[in-house]
Amino acid sequence: MADLQTPQAGLANLLVRYQAAPDDAVLLLKEGAREVPADLNPPELAARMLVASTVLNFDQTLVRD
Repeated sequence: MADLQTPQAGLANLLVRYQAAPDDAVLLLKEGAREVPADLNPPELAARMLVASTVLNFDQTLVRD
């Protein structure tokens, strides 16, 4: 479970950051290839997007032994 603590802590920090500045979340989400559905929460989506991007860029995700 220790491996999950870092992404969870990162998510918590990013949620605080984007909830304090929701316009920043909207700007970040405009960089995506698709339009964000109106029923989604931009600060939460932006925070989760950055955590997912980080996890997908880990060497363990990219390299198979």
